[in-house]
Amino acid sequence: MRTFKIIISIFVVGMILAIGNLSTTAQTAPDGKQIFTDKKCNSCHSIESLGIERTNPKAKGTDLSKVGDELTEEFIAKYLKKEETLNDKKHGVAFKGSDEEFTALVKWLASLKAEPKSE
Repeated sequence: MRTFKIIISIFVVGMILAIGNLSTTAQTAPDGKQIFTDKKCNSCHSIESLGIERTNPKAKGTDLSKVGDELTEEFIAKYLKKEETLNDKKHGVAFKGSDEEFTALVKWLASLKAEPKSE
């Protein structure tokens, strides 16, 4: 009987730890907007629709408020990796971050679209 209680206790503790790990994993998923500012993408680019201003006034990067309307997620990823050109130019700065951060940033950028016009 004592062995049974020990086995059940170990099982319960293991389940609690597994469930706790799932919730922290979900909370630590990278946030594209945070990555955009943390990696200083806003040195050159603004996202006026979200109130993100360019921090370097001399930079010539474009406003990305509607980038998802204009470019696909696949193109954005290739462009940021300098595998594609836009207006005959490659992206100016190589992304310095993890693959997970890169994917989150690309997905977030692709989601930036113009507000639908109300009629």
